Amino acid sequence: MELSRLEVVPAGGQVRIQCQVIWRGGADTLWYTIDRRYASHLEDQRYDGPLVGLLLKAMALGEDVEIRGALSERLHFNLTHYYTDVLREMQPALRPVAIHAERLDPGTACTRPSGVGTGFSAGIDSFAALHDHFLHEQLPGYRITHLLFNNVGSHGDRHAEAARRLFHQRWDAVRDYPQSVGLEFIRVDSNLSDLLQMNFEYTHTPRNLSVVLLLGRLFGRYYYASAFRYRDCCVGPNEAMACCDPVAVHLLSTETLDCVATGSQHSRVEKTRLVTRVPGASRWLNVCTSVAAHGRNCSTCQKCCRTLLTLELLGELEPFGAVFDLDTWRRVRNRYIRSRILARSSQDALTREIREYVAATGIRFTARQHAAAAQDLLPHTVLKLGRSFRRYLGGS
Repeated sequence: MELSRLEVVPAGGQVRIQCQVIWRGGADTLWYTIDRRYASHLEDQRYDGPLVGLLLKAMALGEDVEIRGALSERLHFNLTHYYTDVLREMQPALRPVAIHAERLDPGTACTRPSGVGTGFSAGIDSFAALHDHFLHEQLPGYRITHLLFNNVGSHGDRHAEAARRLFHQRWDAVRDYPQSVGLEFIRVDSNLSDLLQMNFEYTHTPRNLSVVLLLGRLFGRYYYASAFRYRDCCVGPNEAMACCDPVAVHLLSTETLDCVATGSQHSRVEKTRLVTRVPGASRWLNVCTSVAAHGRNCSTCQKCCRTLLTLELLGELEPFGAVFDLDTWRRVRNRYIRSRILARSSQDALTREIREYVAATGIRFTARQHAAAAQDLLPHTVLKLGRSFRRYLGGS
Protein backbone atom coordinates (compact mmCIF):
# COMPACT_ATOMS: atom_id res chain seq x y z
CA MET A 1 0.00 0.00 0.00
CA GLU A 2 1.38 3.39 -0.98
CA LEU A 3 0.18 6.74 0.42
CA SER A 4 1.09 9.90 -1.48
CA ARG A 5 -0.04 13.38 -2.61
CA LEU A 6 -1.44 14.56 0.71
CA GLU A 7 -3.12 17.91 0.09
CA VAL A 8 -5.93 20.26 1.14
CA VAL A 9 -8.32 21.35 -1.62
CA PRO A 10 -11.49 23.50 -1.69
CA ALA A 11 -14.80 21.63 -1.54
CA GLY A 12 -17.64 24.12 -1.81
CA GLY A 13 -18.10 25.76 1.58
CA GLN A 14 -15.73 23.21 3.05
CA VAL A 15 -12.21 21.97 2.52
CA ARG A 16 -11.10 18.46 1.77
CA ILE A 17 -7.86 16.88 2.94
CA GLN A 18 -7.04 13.91 0.77
CA CYS A 19 -4.31 11.56 -0.29
CA GLN A 20 -3.81 9.02 -3.01
CA VAL A 21 -3.85 5.34 -2.03
CA ILE A 22 -2.33 2.70 -4.29
CA TRP A 23 -2.96 -0.84 -3.17
CA ARG A 24 -4.01 -4.24 -4.36
CA GLY A 25 -6.65 -3.70 -7.00
CA GLY A 26 -5.70 -0.20 -8.09
CA ALA A 27 -5.70 3.41 -6.91
CA ASP A 28 -8.17 5.34 -4.75
CA THR A 29 -8.41 8.70 -3.03
CA LEU A 30 -8.99 8.80 0.72
CA TRP A 31 -10.68 12.06 1.75
CA TYR A 32 -12.10 13.88 4.75
CA THR A 33 -14.16 17.10 4.51
CA ILE A 34 -14.52 19.77 7.18
CA ASP A 35 -15.75 23.34 7.51
CA ARG A 36 -13.25 25.69 5.87
CA ARG A 37 -12.68 27.67 9.08
CA TYR A 38 -10.68 24.67 10.35
CA ALA A 39 -8.45 24.51 7.26
CA SER A 40 -5.47 25.99 9.08
CA HIS A 41 -5.71 23.24 11.71
CA LEU A 42 -5.33 20.39 9.22
CA GLU A 43 -2.06 18.46 9.29
CA ASP A 44 -1.10 18.30 5.62
CA GLN A 45 2.63 17.74 6.09
CA ARG A 46 2.49 14.35 7.84
CA TYR A 47 0.57 11.23 6.90
CA ASP A 48 -0.35 10.32 10.48
CA GLY A 49 -4.13 10.42 9.94
CA PRO A 50 -4.35 8.53 6.63
CA LEU A 51 -1.95 5.85 7.88
CA VAL A 52 -3.93 5.18 11.07
CA GLY A 53 -7.19 5.19 9.12
CA LEU A 54 -5.98 2.57 6.63
CA LEU A 55 -3.62 0.52 8.80
CA LEU A 56 -6.14 -2.24 9.52
CA LYS A 57 -6.85 -2.60 5.80
CA ALA A 58 -3.15 -2.94 5.07
CA MET A 59 -2.88 -5.62 7.76
CA ALA A 60 -5.95 -7.44 6.47
CA LEU A 61 -4.39 -7.48 2.99
CA GLY A 62 -0.90 -8.22 4.28
CA GLU A 63 0.52 -5.20 2.43
CA ASP A 64 3.48 -3.19 3.73
CA VAL A 65 2.89 0.56 3.78
CA GLU A 66 5.08 2.99 1.84
CA ILE A 67 4.57 6.68 2.68
CA ARG A 68 5.77 9.25 0.14
CA GLY A 69 6.26 11.95 2.74
CA ALA A 70 6.66 12.48 6.48
CA LEU A 71 5.29 10.59 9.46
CA SER A 72 5.44 11.35 13.17
CA GLU A 73 8.48 9.61 14.63
CA ARG A 74 6.65 8.83 17.87
CA LEU A 75 3.64 7.42 16.03
CA HIS A 76 5.87 5.26 13.83
CA PHE A 77 7.66 3.93 16.91
CA ASN A 78 4.39 3.11 18.69
CA LEU A 79 2.78 1.49 15.66
CA THR A 80 5.73 -0.71 14.73
CA HIS A 81 6.75 -1.77 18.24
CA TYR A 82 3.37 -2.10 19.98
CA TYR A 83 0.11 -1.12 18.27
CA THR A 84 0.16 -3.58 15.38
CA ASP A 85 0.86 -6.39 17.88
CA VAL A 86 -2.16 -5.33 19.93
CA LEU A 87 -4.31 -5.38 16.80
CA ARG A 88 -3.11 -8.87 15.90
CA GLU A 89 -3.86 -10.11 19.40
CA MET A 90 -7.42 -8.78 19.03
CA GLN A 91 -7.84 -10.03 15.46
CA PRO A 92 -5.52 -12.99 14.78
CA ALA A 93 -6.34 -13.02 11.05
CA LEU A 94 -4.47 -9.72 10.60
CA ARG A 95 -0.95 -10.00 9.20
CA PRO A 96 2.24 -8.24 10.26
CA VAL A 97 3.23 -5.35 8.02
CA ALA A 98 6.17 -2.99 7.73
CA ILE A 99 5.68 0.78 7.69
CA HIS A 100 8.19 2.87 5.73
CA ALA A 101 8.17 6.66 5.40
CA GLU A 102 10.47 8.93 3.43
CA ARG A 103 11.01 10.96 6.58
CA LEU A 104 10.26 10.55 10.29
CA ASP A 105 9.43 13.89 11.88
CA PRO A 106 10.62 14.19 15.53
CA GLY A 107 8.35 17.19 16.04
CA THR A 108 11.13 19.50 17.20
CA ALA A 109 9.76 22.37 15.11
CA CYS A 110 6.20 21.94 16.42
CA THR A 111 4.45 23.28 19.51
CA ARG A 112 1.63 21.52 21.28
CA PRO A 113 -1.76 22.98 20.28
CA SER A 114 -4.08 24.10 23.07
CA GLY A 115 -7.24 22.35 21.87
CA VAL A 116 -8.68 19.52 23.96
CA GLY A 117 -11.21 17.34 22.20
CA THR A 118 -13.52 14.38 22.47
CA GLY A 119 -16.09 12.78 20.22
CA PHE A 120 -19.73 13.61 20.83
CA SER A 121 -22.64 11.44 19.73
CA ALA A 122 -24.82 12.50 22.71
CA GLY A 123 -24.57 8.92 24.02
CA ILE A 124 -23.78 7.73 27.53
CA ASP A 125 -20.02 7.48 27.00
CA SER A 126 -19.66 10.93 25.43
CA PHE A 127 -21.84 12.66 28.03
CA ALA A 128 -19.85 10.94 30.79
CA ALA A 129 -16.62 12.25 29.24
CA LEU A 130 -18.10 15.75 29.32
CA HIS A 131 -19.08 15.29 32.97
CA ASP A 132 -15.53 14.34 33.93
CA HIS A 133 -13.41 16.49 31.63
CA PHE A 134 -15.55 19.55 30.92
CA LEU A 135 -17.95 20.20 33.79
CA HIS A 136 -15.66 18.91 36.55
CA GLU A 137 -12.15 19.16 35.10
CA GLN A 138 -9.98 21.34 37.38
CA LEU A 139 -6.89 21.59 35.16
CA PRO A 140 -7.35 24.14 32.36
CA GLY A 141 -5.01 22.32 29.98
CA TYR A 142 -7.11 19.16 30.28
CA ARG A 143 -10.56 20.74 29.98
CA ILE A 144 -12.46 19.92 26.79
CA THR A 145 -12.72 22.77 24.28
CA HIS A 146 -13.98 21.06 21.10
CA LEU A 147 -16.29 18.19 20.18
CA LEU A 148 -16.04 16.01 17.06
CA PHE A 149 -18.84 14.35 15.10
CA ASN A 150 -17.45 11.97 12.46
CA ASN A 151 -18.81 9.99 9.57
CA VAL A 152 -16.24 7.19 9.56
CA GLY A 153 -18.44 4.13 10.13
CA SER A 154 -20.68 4.56 13.18
CA HIS A 155 -23.63 5.52 10.96
CA GLY A 156 -23.11 2.53 8.68
CA ASP A 157 -19.92 0.82 7.57
CA ARG A 158 -20.90 -0.54 4.14
CA HIS A 159 -23.48 1.57 2.31
CA ALA A 160 -22.12 5.07 1.90
CA GLU A 161 -25.22 7.04 0.94
CA ALA A 162 -27.45 5.50 3.62
CA ALA A 163 -24.72 6.11 6.20
CA ARG A 164 -24.34 9.72 5.07
CA ARG A 165 -28.10 10.33 5.39
CA LEU A 166 -28.08 8.97 8.93
CA PHE A 167 -24.95 11.01 9.70
CA HIS A 168 -26.79 14.21 8.77
CA GLN A 169 -29.96 13.16 10.65
CA ARG A 170 -28.02 12.47 13.82
CA TRP A 171 -26.07 15.71 13.44
CA ASP A 172 -29.32 17.64 13.18
CA ALA A 173 -30.59 15.89 16.33
CA VAL A 174 -27.62 16.88 18.53
CA ARG A 175 -25.97 19.87 16.86
CA ASP A 176 -27.44 22.53 19.17
CA TYR A 177 -26.23 21.04 22.46
CA PRO A 178 -22.50 21.97 22.23
CA GLN A 179 -23.35 25.58 21.41
CA SER A 180 -25.63 25.71 24.46
CA VAL A 181 -22.65 24.93 26.72
CA GLY A 182 -20.06 26.99 24.83
CA LEU A 183 -18.18 24.25 22.98
CA GLU A 184 -17.20 24.18 19.32
CA PHE A 185 -18.73 21.27 17.42
CA ILE A 186 -16.83 20.03 14.37
CA ARG A 187 -18.45 17.83 11.73
CA VAL A 188 -16.20 15.64 9.56
CA ASP A 189 -17.34 13.54 6.62
CA SER A 190 -15.15 10.92 4.95
CA ASN A 191 -15.06 8.06 2.49
CA LEU A 192 -12.90 5.98 4.84
CA SER A 193 -15.60 3.31 5.21
CA ASP A 194 -15.80 2.93 1.42
CA LEU A 195 -12.13 2.02 1.32
CA LEU A 196 -12.06 -0.12 4.45
CA GLN A 197 -15.20 -2.24 3.93
CA MET A 198 -14.65 -3.61 7.44
CA ASN A 199 -16.87 -4.08 10.50
CA PHE A 200 -17.05 -0.87 12.52
CA GLU A 201 -17.00 -2.61 15.91
CA TYR A 202 -13.67 -4.21 14.97
CA THR A 203 -12.13 -0.97 13.75
CA HIS A 204 -13.72 2.10 15.36
CA THR A 205 -10.76 3.38 17.38
CA PRO A 206 -8.28 3.99 14.52
CA ARG A 207 -11.13 5.19 12.29
CA ASN A 208 -12.06 7.98 14.70
CA LEU A 209 -8.52 8.82 15.76
CA SER A 210 -7.49 9.21 12.13
CA VAL A 211 -9.70 12.33 12.14
CA VAL A 212 -8.04 13.61 15.31
CA LEU A 213 -4.58 13.12 13.80
CA LEU A 214 -5.64 15.05 10.70
CA LEU A 215 -6.57 17.92 13.03
CA GLY A 216 -3.10 17.74 14.55
CA ARG A 217 -2.70 21.52 14.55
CA LEU A 218 -5.82 21.94 16.70
CA PHE A 219 -5.65 19.21 19.33
CA GLY A 220 -2.94 18.82 21.95
CA ARG A 221 -5.06 16.33 23.91
CA TYR A 222 -7.93 14.09 22.92
CA TYR A 223 -10.16 11.93 25.11
CA TYR A 224 -11.41 8.74 23.48
CA ALA A 225 -14.54 7.65 25.35
CA SER A 226 -14.20 3.93 25.97
CA ALA A 227 -17.16 1.63 26.56
CA PHE A 228 -15.91 -0.91 29.09
CA ARG A 229 -14.68 -0.70 32.67
CA TYR A 230 -11.12 -1.79 33.35
CA ARG A 231 -12.02 -5.21 34.74
CA ASP A 232 -13.76 -6.12 31.47
CA CYS A 233 -10.91 -4.93 29.23
CA CYS A 234 -8.41 -7.30 27.71
CA VAL A 235 -5.97 -7.80 24.86
CA GLY A 236 -7.00 -10.98 23.12
CA PRO A 237 -9.39 -12.25 20.44
CA ASN A 238 -12.49 -10.11 20.71
CA GLU A 239 -15.12 -8.67 18.39
CA ALA A 240 -15.27 -5.43 20.42
CA MET A 241 -12.22 -3.26 19.78
CA ALA A 242 -13.19 -1.11 22.78
CA CYS A 243 -11.99 -3.91 25.06
CA CYS A 244 -8.39 -2.89 24.38
CA ASP A 245 -8.82 0.90 24.46
CA PRO A 246 -6.99 1.52 27.77
CA VAL A 247 -3.96 -0.33 26.38
CA ALA A 248 -4.10 0.88 22.79
CA VAL A 249 -5.44 4.43 22.52
CA HIS A 250 -2.34 6.16 23.90
CA LEU A 251 -0.24 4.37 21.28
CA LEU A 252 -1.81 6.62 18.62
CA SER A 253 -0.29 9.75 20.17
CA THR A 254 2.31 11.95 18.49
CA GLU A 255 4.93 14.44 19.69
CA THR A 256 2.23 17.12 20.01
CA LEU A 257 -0.94 15.08 20.64
CA ASP A 258 -1.76 12.95 23.68
CA CYS A 259 -4.56 10.44 23.04
CA VAL A 260 -6.21 9.33 26.30
CA ALA A 261 -8.75 6.54 26.83
CA THR A 262 -11.34 7.74 29.32
CA GLY A 263 -14.42 6.11 30.84
CA SER A 264 -13.01 2.76 31.92
CA GLN A 265 -12.79 4.09 35.47
CA HIS A 266 -16.61 3.84 35.57
CA SER A 267 -19.09 1.06 34.86
CA ARG A 268 -21.85 1.86 32.36
CA VAL A 269 -24.33 2.04 35.24
CA GLU A 270 -22.09 4.58 36.99
CA LYS A 271 -21.70 6.56 33.77
CA THR A 272 -25.46 6.65 33.36
CA ARG A 273 -25.77 8.10 36.86
CA LEU A 274 -23.19 10.75 35.95
CA VAL A 275 -25.14 11.61 32.81
CA THR A 276 -28.27 12.31 34.87
CA ARG A 277 -26.24 15.08 36.56
CA VAL A 278 -25.22 16.78 33.30
CA PRO A 279 -27.45 19.79 32.57
CA GLY A 280 -29.22 19.30 29.26
CA ALA A 281 -28.63 15.55 29.03
CA SER A 282 -32.31 14.78 29.60
CA ARG A 283 -33.07 16.83 26.48
CA TRP A 284 -30.25 15.64 24.22
CA LEU A 285 -29.34 12.05 25.18
CA ASN A 286 -29.22 9.95 22.02
CA VAL A 287 -28.20 6.29 22.23
CA CYS A 288 -30.19 4.60 19.46
CA THR A 289 -28.73 2.24 16.85
CA SER A 290 -31.89 1.90 14.74
CA VAL A 291 -31.62 3.35 11.25
CA ALA A 292 -35.43 3.52 11.12
CA ALA A 293 -35.44 6.04 14.00
CA HIS A 294 -33.91 8.68 11.68
CA GLY A 295 -31.42 9.94 14.23
CA ARG A 296 -33.74 9.83 17.27
CA ASN A 297 -34.25 7.24 20.02
CA CYS A 298 -36.56 4.39 18.99
CA SER A 299 -37.01 3.24 22.63
CA THR A 300 -37.04 -0.43 21.56
CA CYS A 301 -33.54 -1.36 20.29
CA GLN A 302 -31.07 -3.06 22.61
CA LYS A 303 -29.13 0.14 23.41
CA CYS A 304 -32.30 2.15 24.05
CA CYS A 305 -33.70 -0.59 26.30
CA ARG A 306 -30.44 -1.01 28.21
CA THR A 307 -30.29 2.73 28.85
CA LEU A 308 -33.96 2.97 29.80
CA LEU A 309 -33.75 0.08 32.25
CA THR A 310 -30.63 1.56 33.82
CA LEU A 311 -32.32 4.95 34.20
CA GLU A 312 -35.30 3.22 35.75
CA LEU A 313 -33.15 1.28 38.22
CA LEU A 314 -31.44 4.57 39.15
CA GLY A 315 -34.82 6.24 39.71
CA GLU A 316 -34.13 8.71 36.88
CA LEU A 317 -36.46 7.52 34.12
CA GLU A 318 -39.15 10.20 34.05
CA PRO A 319 -36.82 13.19 33.40
CA PHE A 320 -35.77 11.53 30.13
CA GLY A 321 -39.30 11.36 28.77
CA ALA A 322 -38.43 14.13 26.32
CA VAL A 323 -35.95 11.94 24.40
CA PHE A 324 -37.52 8.50 24.86
CA ASP A 325 -41.08 7.30 24.32
CA LEU A 326 -41.77 5.95 27.80
CA ASP A 327 -45.08 4.36 26.77
CA THR A 328 -43.24 2.37 24.09
CA TRP A 329 -40.60 1.40 26.66
CA ARG A 330 -43.26 0.11 29.07
CA ARG A 331 -44.66 -2.12 26.31
CA VAL A 332 -41.30 -3.79 25.66
CA ARG A 333 -39.85 -3.56 29.18
CA ASN A 334 -40.84 -7.01 30.45
CA ARG A 335 -39.66 -8.70 27.27
CA TYR A 336 -36.27 -6.98 27.55
CA ILE A 337 -35.90 -7.89 31.23
CA ARG A 338 -36.81 -11.52 30.50
CA SER A 339 -34.62 -11.97 27.43
CA ARG A 340 -31.56 -9.90 28.39
CA ILE A 341 -31.37 -9.67 32.16
CA LEU A 342 -33.06 -12.74 33.69
CA ALA A 343 -32.68 -15.43 31.05
CA ARG A 344 -28.86 -15.21 31.28
CA SER A 345 -28.59 -15.97 27.57
CA SER A 346 -26.80 -12.65 27.18
CA GLN A 347 -23.31 -12.60 28.70
CA ASP A 348 -22.01 -9.28 27.37
CA ALA A 349 -20.15 -7.10 29.87
CA LEU A 350 -22.66 -4.23 29.92
CA THR A 351 -25.57 -6.57 30.66
CA ARG A 352 -23.55 -8.19 33.45
CA GLU A 353 -23.10 -4.75 35.00
CA ILE A 354 -26.88 -4.31 35.23
CA ARG A 355 -27.24 -7.74 36.85
CA GLU A 356 -24.50 -6.84 39.34
CA TYR A 357 -26.20 -3.54 40.17
CA VAL A 358 -29.53 -5.32 40.69
CA ALA A 359 -27.89 -7.86 43.00
CA ALA A 360 -25.95 -5.21 44.94
CA THR A 361 -28.97 -2.98 45.53
CA GLY A 362 -31.44 -5.75 46.35
CA ILE A 363 -33.82 -4.81 43.54
CA ARG A 364 -36.16 -7.69 42.73
CA PHE A 365 -38.05 -8.53 39.59
CA THR A 366 -41.46 -10.20 39.75
CA ALA A 367 -42.03 -13.94 39.96
CA ARG A 368 -43.90 -13.74 36.65
CA GLN A 369 -40.85 -12.18 34.97
CA HIS A 370 -38.60 -14.91 36.36
CA ALA A 371 -41.00 -17.63 35.18
CA ALA A 372 -41.21 -16.11 31.72
CA ALA A 373 -37.42 -15.89 31.58
CA ALA A 374 -37.17 -19.57 32.40
CA GLN A 375 -39.56 -20.33 29.54
CA ASP A 376 -37.47 -18.18 27.21
CA LEU A 377 -34.35 -20.06 28.26
CA LEU A 378 -35.90 -23.54 27.88
CA PRO A 379 -35.58 -23.84 24.08
CA HIS A 380 -31.91 -22.81 24.27
CA THR A 381 -31.29 -25.37 27.00
CA VAL A 382 -33.05 -28.15 25.06
CA LEU A 383 -31.09 -27.26 21.92
CA LYS A 384 -27.81 -27.31 23.84
CA LEU A 385 -28.64 -30.68 25.44
CA GLY A 386 -29.66 -32.04 22.05
CA ARG A 387 -26.33 -31.06 20.53
CA SER A 388 -24.45 -32.63 23.43
CA PHE A 389 -26.47 -35.84 23.07
CA ARG A 390 -25.81 -36.04 19.33
CA ARG A 391 -22.08 -35.55 19.95
CA TYR A 392 -22.25 -38.34 22.55
CA LEU A 393 -23.96 -40.72 20.12
CA GLY A 394 -21.55 -39.81 17.35
CA GLY A 395 -18.60 -40.53 19.56
CA SER A 396 -19.85 -43.84 20.98
